[in-house]
Amino acid sequence: MPKVHMAIRKPIKHKMGDTTFYANHTRELGYSLHGKDAIKNTRGLLTAFYKMSNEKLSYYKDPKGRFSIRLENPRSGFNTNKAYIVNVGSKAYFVKEINDDSKMPGYSFKIKYESGRDGVSEHKAIELLKQFGINVIPVHLSYVNPIDKKSFVVYEFSKLKTADELLRENKITAVKYKNIQKKLIEIEEHINREFHKFDLVKYSKLYDLDTDNVFYSLKENKFYIFDPILLKKGSTHKYDKRLYFL
Repeated sequence: MPKVHMAIRKPIKHKMGDTTFYANHTRELGYSLHGKDAIKNTRGLLTAFYKMSNEKLSYYKDPKGRFSIRLENPRSGFNTNKAYIVNVGSKAYFVKEINDDSKMPGYSFKIKYESGRDGVSEHKAIELLKQFGINVIPVHLSYVNPIDKKSFVVYEFSKLKTADELLRENKITAVKYKNIQKKLIEIEEHINREFHKFDLVKYSKLYDLDTDNVFYSLKENKFYIFDPILLKKGSTHKYDKRLYFL
């Protein structure tokens, strides 16, 4: 995987909130102000991440003690090939990597990218939700290169459990669970009615707001969305939700 630089030659620039997205003919990049500062202030972090990915390492610790990276088993389905926990000082991040290690037919990198299931598309979906005042798990960095067939998205790490997990553990009632489902449907439908107002010309709609893609805080009585999808226009590959499971 080539190194990600904050400046891409002759980029197309697009802003959503405090997040900037750049794109040229080969790759796309998104970063929040926090993400930009974290990379700037932690030299060698991206290089170490590429080393982890390319050399299939399970753990890396910075010789200067500034950060560590640990390979994790992905918590959710076929769209995630690898997952990492990155600790930088007192902050922790969850990194989802999407590459060309297809786990089953229909989930090659090409199919995922052409339908909008890549790190940058996911990052834009998170930012779109934020525009509507929806609670999300923040994303601070995203990248996709369809030539190298590599992509990743960097979330803030959360110890919360999903609504599905809490239901299985009898931590929430079936009524609460159904109310969350209903609210997610309402959010998705409302945003898609307003979708045309946003400068997301490559995409057709927001998708996959579901109970396995929300963390629920029992203490706050709030849910936080992660892992949304922006479906691309003209995609010939339909996303089969029945194949996507915990």
